[in-house]
Amino acid sequence: MNEHLPVCVALQETLLKPSCTSNIRGYSIFRKDCNTGERACGGVALLINNATPFSPELQELIDQLPSPFILLGDFNAHHLLWGCQDVNSRGKVVEKLLTELDLTLLNDGSNTYFHSPTQSFSAIDLSICSPSLLLDLTWSVLGNPLGSDHFPVVISYATPIACATLRQPRWKFYQSDWEIFRIQADLTEDMVSSGSIDEAVSLVTSCILSAANNAISQPSSRLPRFPKPWWNKECQMAKKKYKNKAWNRFRRYPTPDNMIAFNKARARASKIHRQRKRESWIKC
Repeated sequence: MNEHLPVCVALQETLLKPSCTSNIRGYSIFRKDCNTGERACGGVALLINNATPFSPELQELIDQLPSPFILLGDFNAHHLLWGCQDVNSRGKVVEKLLTELDLTLLNDGSNTYFHSPTQSFSAIDLSICSPSLLLDLTWSVLGNPLGSDHFPVVISYATPIACATLRQPRWKFYQSDWEIFRIQADLTEDMVSSGSIDEAVSLVTSCILSAANNAISQPSSRLPRFPKPWWNKECQMAKKKYKNKAWNRFRRYPTPDNMIAFNKARARASKIHRQRKRESWIKC
């Protein structure tokens, strides 16, 4: 999230119960949980950046499918068209839907899912959009599943979208060279004696801001990243071993031994993270 700063995030297999509440800073969350008795299963969610205008009537939007639109999901549909090695009934249905409704598939054939029992990859996570969006969007898959069996899919928009990723500029007046500011903020009579009032204001403002930028320090305009209170070096090492070593080795050489090593590293990383989270709550 902090790396890609997405406008919208589509999640699946959330495994959340209605009683489970969570908040992500800067995003509104819309969930559809799936529960069997007291056990959580399935589930989807949308995370929408608060700086992005959106309508909360998601069900109405889905039913009406306003154009242009983007449709994302684990369709569990296999077809050669989007990179699978076989074709199933769902794949035929989706392929027919794309053809009859003149829809565009963003997938480029890259695998989006890893089936651990069979050690096989497939492309069942589809990204469908209106034809008018095809040239405006780029589609890619991250190389690491980040602990899931689905790979994160990144869809980028060519035109920048308003997003609260930067904070208002500020000045560090305690880290200033006022002598440089005094010399460079030289307001002459020529700035205000000729031309219109608007031109004079523009010249004076530009002179002051230029001097301030050269003489006064400014903090980073990026929003701060708040560290997880439970994260420590042990978590970092477990993640590094699982992400950079075990997974990359298995991805290059998908042998049974590398598969076992990958599963062990992933299980150990998950166990360490759960323990640290639990200990953090106990301390609080």
